[in-house]
Amino acid sequence: TAAPKYANIVASIIRIAIKIPASEKNRFNQRIKQITQQELAQIVIMIQENCSDGFKELGGNRCQIVIDNIDAMSFKKIN
Repeated sequence: TAAPKYANIVASIIRIAIKIPASEKNRFNQRIKQITQQELAQIVIMIQENCSDGFKELGGNRCQIVIDNIDAMSFKKIN
């Protein structure tokens, strides 16, 4: 069936087209510094499940949230 195939393409284009404003990224960055470990763990899980490009394992029990790699829909869920 061709319709679902095109629907996925359109959804991908919409995700790419919606940019997250720098002010929202900065606000998120500040918020991350003030939340509990449990809240941070929930955010990491959401990023891993919804937008794996937004998460990097660095080794040595360290990780990085890459805000620029999180699509707008996923960002809205975690913010």
